Amino acid sequence: MDVQKENHGGRRTRPGKRPSASRKGFILTAELLLVLPLVILIVFALLELGLLLHGKQKLATAGHEGVRIAALTGNPEAVHRVVMQVLGLQTADDLALDIITPSGLSESRSGDMIEVVVGLKSKQLSGLALNLLGLGEQMSFVRSVMRRE
Repeated sequence: MDVQKENHGGRRTRPGKRPSASRKGFILTAELLLVLPLVILIVFALLELGLLLHGKQKLATAGHEGVRIAALTGNPEAVHRVVMQVLGLQTADDLALDIITPSGLSESRSGDMIEVVVGLKSKQLSGLALNLLGLGEQMSFVRSVMRRE
């Protein structure tokens, strides 16, 4: 009983016959060529997101340390130095730092609210993707508040 079931590209196959090894290799290669770019894109997107979140966390830590130093010492130069040290910056070109108090930091009294706003260009926070998309010059800000001791 020699029944022919399907016609694959001009060839007739018997029921249960499998494609040859070379055809399987071609199919696997084609699938790999379709899927691999998507996998690479997802991996790099996750890596970029991780770098961005790490940079945002560093910025938040810099704000917290800056307001802590401002509340303890009242010295704006010390605040600037600590923020730059936490962020790992050599120059203040991409940094924006603002210390807000009711009556100026040097005249503030115990119990006064001190607010430190730290801004940094996005190109300092993440890897390459934001720069390629033209978003590297945008500023990211964090605001920290504490009472003067």
